[in-house]
Amino acid sequence: MLKGNIELSEHVSIGQGSAIEVSAGAELFLGKGFNCTGNTTIIVKHKISFLENVLVSWNTLFMDSDSHTIYNGKGEILNEGRPIVIHKNVWIGCNTTVLKGVVIQEGCIVGANSVLNKKIEKERCVIVGNPGRVVKENIDWKYEVPLLEE
Repeated sequence: MLKGNIELSEHVSIGQGSAIEVSAGAELFLGKGFNCTGNTTIIVKHKISFLENVLVSWNTLFMDSDSHTIYNGKGEILNEGRPIVIHKNVWIGCNTTVLKGVVIQEGCIVGANSVLNKKIEKERCVIVGNPGRVVKENIDWKYEVPLLEE
């Protein structure tokens, strides 16, 4: 039984021990050259998109929802889920947590053990800490997509 929608591009690699959960009506997109090493967890209740050439190190968590609902005294939901978007050429270090509503712009590096909980406005920067913050700008890095032999 299909729960949600998963779209895979070419040259996608998912490491050993990784777990992906896509709920009914939710969407996961893994772009060309997406590569996550072992023990990555991706929990999709709404929508998560990884664009081209994204490198995810081991033991990293992505969640676009809190997986529970909190209401105020008027019955209004206080913690709506929000999509996650990881743009092209992003490298995410080990033991990082990426929460609902996060957008990481093109060319960024996220340092190990970081927790991201908001949109990062800058491209080509280094993001570290809890909560994640930009510590260096105008950086470049290169990830060579391994091509399969024909």
